[in-house]
Amino acid sequence: MRKCYEVVFYSGDGLFPAYYVIDALESEAMKNGLKDKLATITQRVREMFNICSDIPNWKIYEALYVLREDGLISIKNIPRNRRRNGEIN
Repeated sequence: MRKCYEVVFYSGDGLFPAYYVIDALESEAMKNGLKDKLATITQRVREMFNICSDIPNWKIYEALYVLREDGLISIKNIPRNRRRNGEIN
């Protein structure tokens, strides 16, 4: 059964820190949906918040969360394949 999960980005900058909905994942397994769309989500965050390419992707990953029925989960806590440089396969 496919489920829909929202991906949010936490921005602590500005007067009112907030979570911003970036995208939705539709997949039977959350990690598969995330793996398929993570590059697109990362690029969208860069564009929305004017984050330059000098900032590594892993810094953006630290502020990405998936909204589930039981609350938020950091994408850092979702099992996935990693390369040595911290990028996700």
